[in-house]
Amino acid sequence: FVGPNNCGKSTALFALGGKSLRYENAFTPAPDSVAACMTLLTGVDPLRHGFLGTASGPLPAGIRGVAGMLRENGFVTAAFTEGLPHGSGIERGFDLFDASRPEKGAADTLRAAWTWIEAHRDQRFFAFIRLSEGAALEIAPRHDGLFAPRDGSAPSPADIHDNALAYMDRLLGDFFERLDGAGLFQRGCLAVAGTHGLDLQTLRPGHILVPEEARRLTEPCLHVPLWVRGADLRPSRHTGLTPLARVAPMLLEAAGVEGDFNGESLGRYGSYLRDLSEREVISMAGDPLALSLRTGRWRYTWQSGRNPFTGQITGEASVKAFLDMHRYAEGHGQGSYYRSESRLADGYRGLLEEYLAARLPGTAVRGEQ
Repeated sequence: FVGPNNCGKSTALFALGGKSLRYENAFTPAPDSVAACMTLLTGVDPLRHGFLGTASGPLPAGIRGVAGMLRENGFVTAAFTEGLPHGSGIERGFDLFDASRPEKGAADTLRAAWTWIEAHRDQRFFAFIRLSEGAALEIAPRHDGLFAPRDGSAPSPADIHDNALAYMDRLLGDFFERLDGAGLFQRGCLAVAGTHGLDLQTLRPGHILVPEEARRLTEPCLHVPLWVRGADLRPSRHTGLTPLARVAPMLLEAAGVEGDFNGESLGRYGSYLRDLSEREVISMAGDPLALSLRTGRWRYTWQSGRNPFTGQITGEASVKAFLDMHRYAEGHGQGSYYRSESRLADGYRGLLEEYLAARLPGTAVRGEQ
């Protein structure tokens, strides 16, 4: 997360945000990286693209990606992914797909990306970069240890995360400055993503960081920084709910691509550049599948009890959380409002049931079974 409370660890990125379209309430469709990256690249949710948790595709033949659409419109394309699975369809549309895990992490990845961009500086390019430095389980020597405990005690999960964040901030600041200095922002399209969000509030001091334990359907895991910068885009601040799925069609429209994109109609008027907001955003995780619906005020999380791709009942359906996010943001804790707002909760469950019924075979909304 990059914001006022973390600006000491992310000064370069915070400054970059001031030159960008800033979507301050953007949410990922899943707390795991592969699922989120596939939605970023295709504009469809995990139940359509087939990547969620341990499920790794393959990407259905009918789903188009940003890279393929741009390549058809004269762009050269490359991905530097630090381990995304080659051969599952993720690589579709990329001229170069680098899945290597470099020894020096983000520094090597950004160096490889710069070398490729520099080699194609006279062409329109699209580069996708995924950095996994934020998934560090310990403070690496290259992270400098700026936020390590001064008393010699073991670093907390937050200390590990803060050091990795500060290190990536420095690298990305230098990377974007080089792009600016070379005038390459005018030539191409660049998407940079991290690995996943961590709910560090759930981890106790001295707790050994296990990423799977911290990837949850909670606000810290699902609320992501989203900035978009372009030559013709005036910096501005947007506070509406923004699903990550809206980024792919926005990138295509910014590049001047028209036509059908996985059911979305791209047009010359750039509708996606004007407004990405939705009334609610849905995120998901696990098997059985849990769904979390976020509105402007509420987060309602429901365990469906179903397999995410077959719809088969594999567990009990239940409400996992119903939170007032206004009170949550003010630091008033996470008390559930399920009983006091039962009618509203039932309405949100109905929305999630309709969402599943439209995507999974054999599911039905209550009253239609």
